[in-house]
Amino acid sequence: MNHKILWTIFSSYLLVFAIFADAHNYETRKYEISDCCKIRGSSPGWKNILHMYAYSNINLLRVDKLITTAQNCCQACVEDQYCVQWVFGQSNCLLVGEALLGQELTNDGKVPLKTCDLPTGPPTRGTDGGIIRCSDGCESKLHKF
Repeated sequence: MNHKILWTIFSSYLLVFAIFADAHNYETRKYEISDCCKIRGSSPGWKNILHMYAYSNINLLRVDKLITTAQNCCQACVEDQYCVQWVFGQSNCLLVGEALLGQELTNDGKVPLKTCDLPTGPPTRGTDGGIIRCSDGCESKLHKF
């Protein structure tokens, strides 16, 4: 084959690959963090206040040891539609659901309490935490993620 033809074919493949790579954006995008989880202490989902619970009644949706920061733990709760609050500490991310397990805690003997019905306080099982899907959490203030 003629060198000009080979060069044209090679250049065409190179051009197609460059267009394909640009169209699919192979660069690693910066991980988008919700407004709920941007700044410790001032973001509405990261105020280090939780609805307090007895550990035996906690509805753990997930314990994740691969999440290495409090901010990413908060974001994991935002992304899980069943997570109402989160706690991070000792290299563990705990995502907590709404319903409590067991019937020990009741509301004047009528209806079992839910996580969001419990009084609030600082995290006792970690250094960071926040409320996402209760009336006093991030969802009620931002209405967006």
